[in-house]
Amino acid sequence: IPHYIPVDSNNPTSPFLPLDLSFYQRKAESLFTNQEMSPNSTKTRAMDNFLETLLPEHEDVFKQIRQDFLLSSPQLPLTLHTPVAVSDLYAPLARLGRIKILPARLHSVRGDGALMLAPTTNSSSSESVSALVDMDTLILCTGYSPAFPFLSPSLLEILEYDPQDLLRPLNLYQEVLHPALPGLAFVGMNRGAYFGVVELQARLAAGVLSGSLPTPAMDLGLESARELRATCRLTRPQFPRDYIAYADSLARELGAMPSEDWLRSHLVHTPPIYRISGEVATVRKKGILG
Repeated sequence: IPHYIPVDSNNPTSPFLPLDLSFYQRKAESLFTNQEMSPNSTKTRAMDNFLETLLPEHEDVFKQIRQDFLLSSPQLPLTLHTPVAVSDLYAPLARLGRIKILPARLHSVRGDGALMLAPTTNSSSSESVSALVDMDTLILCTGYSPAFPFLSPSLLEILEYDPQDLLRPLNLYQEVLHPALPGLAFVGMNRGAYFGVVELQARLAAGVLSGSLPTPAMDLGLESARELRATCRLTRPQFPRDYIAYADSLARELGAMPSEDWLRSHLVHTPPIYRISGEVATVRKKGILG
């Protein structure tokens, strides 16, 4: 997906919007809402259809990527949408044949630098592995693993810490709090659209720890988080939460949700919508208006 998306994909003279303003609109939220809670083939197809409509001229490339992804992940064909990456050049170069899409899993790297590739995740025998040779550059996008060496083993046990879980390594209420640890809060434990949610997490943590917000009843939310965590381990979604729904749920905890009438007239979702009232908004308005 490129950084800028046409407002009307069927109009060649359409103006463009930045990608996040195209993705995060409440009129399209039904495609993403609660996706992480109950992944199924219907929601997966809706997600892929939505992505295909963004750039119809590259629909053939997207469908090829989707097909290759399903072939390389046969155990997850119905519950996982095609992974999304942001690039202005990938789809055009793929259409021109300058990029060759090769569905495979990296098995190993041979001594001479050749990549040993397995065609599917279920192919573990040496007979199924083939070599890709004459490589100029090998880029390893391995990501990172969460670690909490500053927390004691007893605290990690309470938090149900799983170092192998890259999506949700801790079991937390709203990814922030735990009822058994009232003096501890986490900020930044979110996989997906980041800074808007992180600010809301920080506001929730600050409010509860300072006493300016009541401590929420967390037991039910913690159990829901535990169920969602188990689902994510099976399906490994690229983004385990819907961004708008999660941000809204945090904002409701803070009493920072705009009115429904205001939201109907402001369809594009941006983090400042949770600052349109209150002390901070008043200070900013005074600074802007003099």
